[in-house]
Amino acid sequence: MSEENPKDGVHEKALQEIAKLGEKLESAVQSAAQNPQVREIHAQVVESVRKIGEQFSKAADAAKTAAESEQGRAVRAQAQKVVDVGKQKGNEAADALRGHLASGLKAVAKELADLGKALEEKR
Repeated sequence: MSEENPKDGVHEKALQEIAKLGEKLESAVQSAAQNPQVREIHAQVVESVRKIGEQFSKAADAAKTAAESEQGRAVRAQAQKVVDVGKQKGNEAADALRGHLASGLKAVAKELADLGKALEEKR
């Protein structure tokens, strides 16, 4: 008496059919890969991807350059503002210094004049 399960035969046959299908699929993929038209399409796709990469790289470089030059202009404008404010404040300080210096020199001149009078009187 054989104890073979009929379901085991069905599973075995299904596995064999799946294996045959896999072999046919492998054969079809290999044939397609060796086809000159498929190789040409592959080469075109690779070239297109390379060109797109170059374009992205150029766009990134252009954006970086634009940002750098925009930053450069902003820094130069800010530096010019600092120079302008420095000149203005320097001129204001110079004007104030001139006024204080003139007042100080007048006071020194008066003191010298008073000293001169005092010395003349003591003679």
